[in-house]
Amino acid sequence: MINFCTLFDSFYLAKGLALYRSLQSVSSNFHLFVMAFDEKSFRFLKQIECENLTVQWLNNFETPELLAVKAERTRGEYCWTCGPSVIHYFMTTYNLPSLTYIDADMMFYSDPQILFDEIGDADIAVSPHFIEHEAAGKFCVQFNYFKNSAEGMRALVWWKDCCIEWCYNKYEDGKYGDQGYVEQFPSLFSNVHIMEHRGTGVASWNMNSYRFHTEDNSIIYKGVTFPIVFFHYHGTSLEVHDDVLVMSTKEFDVKHGEQYAMYGKYLALLTDIYRNDLHIPVSGYRIAERSFVKKINFMLRATLRNNALVRWLYYDVLNLRNSG
Repeated sequence: MINFCTLFDSFYLAKGLALYRSLQSVSSNFHLFVMAFDEKSFRFLKQIECENLTVQWLNNFETPELLAVKAERTRGEYCWTCGPSVIHYFMTTYNLPSLTYIDADMMFYSDPQILFDEIGDADIAVSPHFIEHEAAGKFCVQFNYFKNSAEGMRALVWWKDCCIEWCYNKYEDGKYGDQGYVEQFPSLFSNVHIMEHRGTGVASWNMNSYRFHTEDNSIIYKGVTFPIVFFHYHGTSLEVHDDVLVMSTKEFDVKHGEQYAMYGKYLALLTDIYRNDLHIPVSGYRIAERSFVKKINFMLRATLRNNALVRWLYYDVLNLRNSG
């Protein structure tokens, strides 16, 4: 059995359901543990009949250490702070042999067993962004595997404690949110596997490196074909306008062709979830082009990632953080 865990609130409910439904469509050998971050999402997930799904509520999980820092962090920062604690909670509560954290805004296209065959006997596994330069770090907190072993738990507890101490949406002393700490896994801990399969986390930041076969959900990289195991739909938001489900993207404009096809597959699944699970009537879907303001904001944030002086002025002098 492959054990996964994730976290989300009612604002991410449709995406969380899409993650679960996509896993259902490609595997019969998984269990998904969900930490519901508000009562609405918890009650909804408890009321629907879902096999291979276990739900817990944030109020039953939060420790005094987490509550002590909750007020000083934004909603997004607190979710990042809680991530390693959620993994630790499910691992220890259910005495799981291993557990893999996955982000809620993902869709699986292939059986994830491919990835675990690659991980083998490793105690820890991390997934790269698969781009040459990424100021937010080489690794992406989207697929993080921990074995319930001495070394796996040592890394998990270290990460958990670090995120409680400092986890903010800013760059500081080599840290950024929960992600900067993962950079240190290979040097601090033994038996760490860095994922090599290019189907691990196809996303907006790396999709231009690939040629796509959208018919069979595969990519070609340097002449080698890889099945897409999961696509990470980072930076997307959903709204219903005139009975149409509209997706907006934060970081880039979805163009026609391969990009539109891959985002369209996700929107088709979300549309089905809106109709049949959430009982919200939608007649179709579309992808919105980013506004001028969003484009300027993205250019600013890209500058922040790559310019230490601008980061210092933005975060330390103006003390600005994204409330995401």
